[in-house]
Amino acid sequence: MVLEKAANSPAWKTAAILGALLSQQLLAGGPWTQSQGQGYAQISFTFIPEYRSLYSRNGESLSLNREVSDRTLLGYLEYGLTGRFTIIGEIPLKFVSAGEQVYPGSDFEDALLESGSLNGLGNLSAALKYGLVRKNLLLAGQLKIDAPTATGKVETGLRTGVDAWGVAPSLILGGSRGQLYAFIESGVRFRSNDYSQEFLLGGEAGTALLKRFWIIAVLDVRQSLNDGTHDNENAEQTGLYPDNQEYAAFGLKLIAEISPRFGVNFSSFGASSGNLVPKSPANTVGVYLRW
Repeated sequence: MVLEKAANSPAWKTAAILGALLSQQLLAGGPWTQSQGQGYAQISFTFIPEYRSLYSRNGESLSLNREVSDRTLLGYLEYGLTGRFTIIGEIPLKFVSAGEQVYPGSDFEDALLESGSLNGLGNLSAALKYGLVRKNLLLAGQLKIDAPTATGKVETGLRTGVDAWGVAPSLILGGSRGQLYAFIESGVRFRSNDYSQEFLLGGEAGTALLKRFWIIAVLDVRQSLNDGTHDNENAEQTGLYPDNQEYAAFGLKLIAEISPRFGVNFSSFGASSGNLVPKSPANTVGVYLRW
């Protein structure tokens, strides 16, 4: 699709699609840009099983007073403005809650929060990606902007997103050969409202099985630079978008192409370490359409 030498290869065309299917944060569409007037749209649902513990920097768990539930319905669009410019948009709807039962032995026993639920927009985001190099290896630059459209409740520690603007420039390098593809992305997210800035690193490697079935390994790393003074307003007791949240996560994606234009997918990500993130995997199911 974007490599002239392999433009008619079904394996290449499918690899070019993969980045748009499940990514919700850093990975977007890899280094591949859409052709002018072409695009992908997806609706996905992400659920994190109820959790009562978070990772902390010292390697120990932080036990919570209440069980926290985190669900996300995401609309995703990727559209080719030209052969090199692609615009990307994300609309997340969040459904979060803190259960009524209070568990003993919490690390926050002296600061018991109220139970409750909160539904609303997360951080709306838009990105512009430009294909810098389109040879044997692809190189793209991307600029992503997150808007402060989320809400929060101090008394429950519940949030639907970060209360700040975010600007994240990044570079993406990747390519494919035969039934294999891979890419890596690195960038920094600058944030307002006294939040710490973040270093971002991600990557994917996938292969096709049975022509229309793909299996993909994913790496996603977010590292806080710890240069902010934002008041978390109890969010560290829920793991919902506190400042200085960080993780190193690994995941697996499965994609089934039902037709050349339509498919379904599943992914599961889990952090191996981190700070103020749930010790519970994030699972996503989605359907996509391409044109």
